[in-house]
Amino acid sequence: MIYISYIALLLFFTLQVQAQDAQYSQYYNAPLYLNPGFAGTSKFFRGGLNYRLQWPGTGEPYKSFSAWGDCPLGETYSALGLLIKRDVQGIAKLSSTDIGVLYAYKTKLNKRWVLKPGLQSSFVIRNIDFSRSLFSDQLNNSGATGNPTADPVVNYGTSFSYIDFSAGTLLHDKHIWAGLSMHHLNRPNQALSNDIKSPLPVKWSVHTGYKIVMRSTPLRQHTAKSYLTLTPTFNYKVQGRFDQLDMGLYAIYDPLMLGFWYRGLPVKNYRVGIPNHESLIILLGIRHGNLSIGYSYDLNISQLTGNSKGAHEVSLIYYFNDFKKIFEEEDDIPCPDLDIQYKKIGNR
Repeated sequence: MIYISYIALLLFFTLQVQAQDAQYSQYYNAPLYLNPGFAGTSKFFRGGLNYRLQWPGTGEPYKSFSAWGDCPLGETYSALGLLIKRDVQGIAKLSSTDIGVLYAYKTKLNKRWVLKPGLQSSFVIRNIDFSRSLFSDQLNNSGATGNPTADPVVNYGTSFSYIDFSAGTLLHDKHIWAGLSMHHLNRPNQALSNDIKSPLPVKWSVHTGYKIVMRSTPLRQHTAKSYLTLTPTFNYKVQGRFDQLDMGLYAIYDPLMLGFWYRGLPVKNYRVGIPNHESLIILLGIRHGNLSIGYSYDLNISQLTGNSKGAHEVSLIYYFNDFKKIFEEEDDIPCPDLDIQYKKIGNR
């Protein structure tokens, strides 16, 4: 089967201000990607992996992968993080590889509230493989000619890089939190050619939630109590002329997590006659020992329903308990995850 090149579409997303970052439905299982302020929010050294396969029904799905780790720095109230992520999209395999270093600092405002700002500096490499595309001058009435293309777009190059800066902050007490993150603060040029200026728009994200402790019961005799918590959350994102809202509820009964939420913006249409509804998302997670595993599925409810086949996402987080911090603070951020600290909620 002959695939006609999607290079015009790729250039639209690569060269224009409408470009958007990849997203994770399990945004609290990809904390460093969501907000640099999340670096060091666990009492333990931890590392994580995230993988997302979006719209497999299109034949050329969007693939996103990230690996990350963070650790507290002893009694300094500082933390460091490392985030490596890679996205691949389209027939021409437009890819982006991002290596970021994060720093966050925890400040106690009073006995109740904690403020945690964070910074991120990243080096980004983007690549595109024009040999996988078929241009109009490689076609005739009989089909593909096999001849090389003379299309000037190929002269833009196949690899380019830039430095990227981001920042974020978190404010929280024992049960409620609110965060603000700002990615691409320096608006780096993302064009394939230095002769073209296409600054990457700043991505703003506002996220908040409230953790409700329902009850506690011993799982078995002589064991620690496990707490049932319900956590409503939302995450609102704006980038360029696009905006979107994730809102839903997490239920956690150690070692299980169940989540259900909606993605879209029901009060705003994309354009006349096209509502801004994207997905209904369900999450199932489980913790075994120090390892947490989550799987989520996006059921598409937009006009792509039946063609996109939704999106699959998997997350893994490992907590290194052997590197427990010297001090035991009781002001950990109460976001929905399967950290062992949930067993201590009732004693706070």
